[in-house]
Amino acid sequence: MAEQGRRRKATDDGHQPRRHEPRPPGPAAPGAATGTYTWDCGRNENGHRNTANIVMAPGFPGQPHHVHDYVGNLSAAVGSTPQTLAAALSTCRNGDLSTYFWPVLRTVGPTAATDHTGHDGPIHVPVEVTLTFSGNPRGTVVPMPQQLAGTVGDAVAVTNGPGSWR
Repeated sequence: MAEQGRRRKATDDGHQPRRHEPRPPGPAAPGAATGTYTWDCGRNENGHRNTANIVMAPGFPGQPHHVHDYVGNLSAAVGSTPQTLAAALSTCRNGDLSTYFWPVLRTVGPTAATDHTGHDGPIHVPVEVTLTFSGNPRGTVVPMPQQLAGTVGDAVAVTNGPGSWR
């Protein structure tokens, strides 16, 4: 897929790809939860960082240059278990024990201290982190199951370039 803002090339058969915009949501179903809920779990001011990716590779440390910032559950680490996560403290003001994490923000410069160019600059604490969950206009919202996991993003977008953006 071509990156946004550039003209897309026609395919071999001459077909011109088109961007399909999502349809606007229809009317909400009876009993649907259509609101949003936002809470504050901080910006990782306490420096809870490690190389664990407990969704993609639970129990295995990541590469030394692939560091994550964590908010929420303070026990999130390579060796976390359901028991350690359930017994932990949280940075969330509402006591949410979920673990929220993302690759750290770094200053990327032309000089590299390691062979991991693009992944070795100084780490910065985000200025703002917002956790917002939206309702489901198609039906009622139900509690999340224990151990629900999901992932979003591209940890190597800077070094791989815009061709890998999704």
